[in-house]
Amino acid sequence: MSTFDQIPECLVLEILYRLPPKSVYRFKSVSKRWKNLITEPSFMKSYLAISSSWTLISYFDSDVAYRDIPDEYKGVHFVTPQLSNYPLDTIPRCQRKNYLIASSGDLLLFSGPPSGWNVCNPFTKQWIEVPPQPRHRNSDSWGIGFISRVQDGVAQYKVVIITGTSYAGPPGYESRGTDVFHLATFCSEIGKWRNSKVSLPDYIRLLIPFLGCFSFNGAIHWIEDRLATMIAYNPSTNECRLIKMPIYFHRLSGINMVVNVCQGRIRCFEVSTYGLPPQELGSWSLWVLEDYDKGK
Repeated sequence: MSTFDQIPECLVLEILYRLPPKSVYRFKSVSKRWKNLITEPSFMKSYLAISSSWTLISYFDSDVAYRDIPDEYKGVHFVTPQLSNYPLDTIPRCQRKNYLIASSGDLLLFSGPPSGWNVCNPFTKQWIEVPPQPRHRNSDSWGIGFISRVQDGVAQYKVVIITGTSYAGPPGYESRGTDVFHLATFCSEIGKWRNSKVSLPDYIRLLIPFLGCFSFNGAIHWIEDRLATMIAYNPSTNECRLIKMPIYFHRLSGINMVVNVCQGRIRCFEVSTYGLPPQELGSWSLWVLEDYDKGK
């Protein structure tokens, strides 16, 4: 029996729960006992609950023209309380035109050649190409969603594309927007695309592409282009709900604004620099969705 195997299991778990993901993955090679502990499905649930509840991902594209970004800052970076500036180096050099679309759990969704969609885990260095969607071009998408979960120790994910919209409400209101989404969903469990449609509780307009999407509470979330409504779509139940946004986030049409999950809650952050010289920081606004079920 090695020295590592003499450490009580409860103490080993307490140590592992507080390590960054990259270190936990490496520690599977310490001993067979440690590997069994880390690969247990219950370990991941406890790890996510006890470890840090937030991760910030920043992405700097080498083709950005309006700002001079040093080479060392280009690419995808993670910043967490335990893990500082961990660069993503899993993108093959031949695939330079990959764009970060969304993240969920430990997985990242990229848009790029050859099929159009790629999923990668930066910690395990795994790169998976999503099969092409039949009879649809990615450029026609109204919105793209991504959600993942760990089931019995295996990562599962879904890629959701809003391929079109339609209107099913009273005559004469078509100009208000849409109340039906047409969707194409790829499920990693079955390895196939499927088409569906879902009705919305009310009319909405187009989605803002540069705000992206995020997953929370089993649903994919987008923001419509008036910044008045957040759309939450649950791919497991094929249901949509609408959450009203704060009225004071409508001023700049999404410029200098980010919406995502931090410390277990949905938060909207905006920097207002309207009418200020470039050197001024402007005012900051933060909105927190305290009650997700009630939308308040």
